[in-house]
Amino acid sequence: MRYANVLLTYAEAKAMSDGPDASAYDAVNRVRNRAGLEDLAPGLTTTAFRDSVVQERSWEHAGGEFAVSPWYDLVRLERVEAAAADRHSWEQPILNPPTKEDYFAPYPDKDVLLNPNLGG
Repeated sequence: MRYANVLLTYAEAKAMSDGPDASAYDAVNRVRNRAGLEDLAPGLTTTAFRDSVVQERSWEHAGGEFAVSPWYDLVRLERVEAAAADRHSWEQPILNPPTKEDYFAPYPDKDVLLNPNLGG
């Protein structure tokens, strides 16, 4: 699972820096092929490729050691609010829906006391 995570992280980072090239496709396709899936369709836009890699990561790590990975994907792609709103009618409503201000934890008080430049 860890090597798959490295490959998918590389594929996304490469695509987002220079656009998806052969090495990015190779990385994601190695993960897909190991699972018995066909190669990712060539010629995707940068955004479509990134979204495909993020979806692949969610399938790859569902319920495993990296099960928290979707949270980091949602935060990095600024999709937390949309994911929280995309709920079934039978689910309990979220009383305090997340906002972008909730993406990051505040600095610990001890660190703020040691360095007031961190803000509070």
